[in-house]
Amino acid sequence: MKTKKQLLLLVICLVVIIAGLIMTYLVLRPHGRQGSYAVFLTDGQVYFGNILDEKDKTLLLKNVYYLQLKDLQGNTLQSPVLVKLGNELHAPEDWIEINKQQINFIEKLKNDGKVAQAIANGGK
Repeated sequence: MKTKKQLLLLVICLVVIIAGLIMTYLVLRPHGRQGSYAVFLTDGQVYFGNILDEKDKTLLLKNVYYLQLKDLQGNTLQSPVLVKLGNELHAPEDWIEINKQQINFIEKLKNDGKVAQAIANGGK
């Protein structure tokens, strides 16, 4: 009888320890990176925004901006225009999930830069 109580107590302790470890992982694991980033893709496209989440194969970018280099007729603009994602004809939501194999490199933006300030101010 005593060994059944000891076994039950051991099982309860193990469950509590495992639950504690899982909760600690869920609370302390990083949820994205702080600040604004430039994500340079292998095709030359650059997206700016906040990295919300990273998985093994994808990166989730929110508050997304990109540079418009040409006008609607295909003419190169005098200076690039910073465009907020979501104002296009197809009206996408303001996030993109990028395949990590398409990422060439990532740069953290300085808080006082024009792009980081535009992201922080919601495009204003």
